[in-house]
Amino acid sequence: MALYQWHGWGILPLFITKSVLKKALKLQPWQQWSMSLSEQDIKDRRRFFSRLGAQLFCPLSGGRYELNLANTPVGPLTLNANEMTIKLDALTIIAFEEITLLYIHMHSNDEYGAEQLAAINRMAFAWEPRMLNHSVSDWTDQHGLSKSLKQHISELLGINFDVERGYGDDVFGHELANCSWLKQIKASSHQPPCVSELSAGIDISNPRYQLADIELQRLKQQQFSYWNDWRCQLNLGRLVFVDDTPTDSSPLAFNLKQSQYYLDLFALVLLQKLMLGYFKEQLVLANAKQRVKLFKKIELFRRKYKVSLISTYPFANKLYNYFCQQSDLDSLEEKIFTELEYSHSLWREAQDATANSVMLFISLIASILLPASSVAAIFALSDAQMNEKFWGISALFTVITLMVIIVPLIKRKLMSVKDGI
Repeated sequence: MALYQWHGWGILPLFITKSVLKKALKLQPWQQWSMSLSEQDIKDRRRFFSRLGAQLFCPLSGGRYELNLANTPVGPLTLNANEMTIKLDALTIIAFEEITLLYIHMHSNDEYGAEQLAAINRMAFAWEPRMLNHSVSDWTDQHGLSKSLKQHISELLGINFDVERGYGDDVFGHELANCSWLKQIKASSHQPPCVSELSAGIDISNPRYQLADIELQRLKQQQFSYWNDWRCQLNLGRLVFVDDTPTDSSPLAFNLKQSQYYLDLFALVLLQKLMLGYFKEQLVLANAKQRVKLFKKIELFRRKYKVSLISTYPFANKLYNYFCQQSDLDSLEEKIFTELEYSHSLWREAQDATANSVMLFISLIASILLPASSVAAIFALSDAQMNEKFWGISALFTVITLMVIIVPLIKRKLMSVKDGI
């Protein structure tokens, strides 16, 4: 049986304000990513990305922060279950303008087979219980105190997730979006772990959880297998790399573990998917004033995050495009922006109707409120004929015209307010 070492990263989206983020960074000894690097190392790190990508993931000031849990009071966290041990030793925060992403770094020192690896993927990234009568695995700190992953992260960041429901639990459900890397330690003549089954998140040891042949075949056809010694698959928010490199000098050791380049590509796709879902929801819930602001947000979002070239390396762009394709970003974006264009056209029609009503109102008022003396001059009325009766009839027509124009406008406005438009 082939044995693999496991590395994993859970990704937690945080919808928090800049002030809350600032407090979280002060609570623990977070370090800006470039603080301990030389100028040459900083350039080397940023060289992987295009100019826009470097601004997003490796800004020269702020933006990305790293925390070694060994420098915190709780120390590294440990998950022990079913004779398997997982360590959680570091966190990374990437602060975008709209969302903050938290990388949760995990790894195993021991080697495991395919069934154990599948079990680890199901346990390590559990965030919420599936049902009220279910439970998630406990992580133990250096003092022996056991809590769920959610509770530990909540205390490290100083954010009460049970009160502030802004961490994306309704986006990814009970499990964090995640990436795992299975590095071969011991080769075998048997078939290596199936990346498709691992990305499906099933319990391989349980005969009840077996993929249908047609689904397994579909997943296998959608694997990313450019190189002979490693392959990966993104499916339902789970990204799995299986690395069969016979030596320690694996390309993934640098691009995924050390520099987290491929993890950043995955995170950018998640960011776009989250924001597109947010826009779709707000288009339904927002009123007229909020929609005007939403249109501006969407315009800025497309300008900043609609990335066609994320990396200076062609292969990295190929991998990024694979992530976009597997996340169905183009289809999701097309649906949302079709709805956006429809909503915007309705909004413009309402704006044009209001503008036309106002112009009509001004024109009629201007025509009615012409000096009565001018009207009298047109009809050659004498001073005797411009009596109280003349002025009374003029005022009556003015009031009637005002009522005919103003009352429908008021009714329309009241109906709009009632409907929340």
